[in-house]
Amino acid sequence: MTAERIANAQYRLPTLAEVRHQLFTVIKYALVVAGGIGTALPFIWMVLSSFKTNADIGRIPMHWFPTEWIPQNYAKVFEIMPFARFYLNSIIVGVLTTLGALLICSMAAYAFARIRFIGRDIMFMLILATIMIPWWVTLIPAYLVIRQLGWLNTYQGLAVPGMLNIMGIFLLRQFFRTIPPDIEDAAFVDGASRLQIYARIVLPMAKPALLTVGLMTLMGSWNSLVWPLVISQHESMRTLPLGLAVLANLAGWVRHETGALLAATFLSILPIVVIYMFLQQYFIRGLALSGLK
Repeated sequence: MTAERIANAQYRLPTLAEVRHQLFTVIKYALVVAGGIGTALPFIWMVLSSFKTNADIGRIPMHWFPTEWIPQNYAKVFEIMPFARFYLNSIIVGVLTTLGALLICSMAAYAFARIRFIGRDIMFMLILATIMIPWWVTLIPAYLVIRQLGWLNTYQGLAVPGMLNIMGIFLLRQFFRTIPPDIEDAAFVDGASRLQIYARIVLPMAKPALLTVGLMTLMGSWNSLVWPLVISQHESMRTLPLGLAVLANLAGWVRHETGALLAATFLSILPIVVIYMFLQQYFIRGLALSGLK
């Protein structure tokens, strides 16, 4: 009897619901793979084309692999423009903006999540509503404030406005609300202050959310173009996106140095790609945990 049941279970035909579920799973993963390939193809073409000659890049029909590998395009980047200076500026501004955003957003989020004060929820909703304001509406007022402070062509002028990340406050507040209040109550009983609880208990437990906000802020600062264009009027203070945009619009530069432009573009996005590859699991986990409550 047991052998008959095993045989029947082994050769049982799948039901219509099981077939539909398997078909849906196959289609879902096929669409994900197709989307991933479609997203990666332009990036792959850019990397391969950065080793091509200008004539090879403009060939029709298009050839993926270069007929002649030209690694000199990467050396030419540093000859045509002060690329190392642009890189240093982007790193300094990105680090300052990220560290400042993590400090400001985490303190504000902890206050909105744990400290009870009059008008807390109304104030949080008003702050959250500012996400709906287009960025170009505040561009001129922000510029006037920076000019009055004397921060034009300075790192603080480039970094400070990006430290206030409303979405970062929202994500961290949602994450802090998932932390059991009993942990903080026990710390209060042991004599810990609110600042000690924030620094020694809450922040270490919020590493996934902090990494998520930090990565979002770093990517936004690294890719920013309009704000550095307004603030940095000297070439020595240009960041990578601004430097690439200015040099790409020079007369005849793109026409004659397309390979070098692609090489510079690849070098400019390489740090963000590498950082995201190593931190993507924390990024996804932080986004997931921030929406639990």
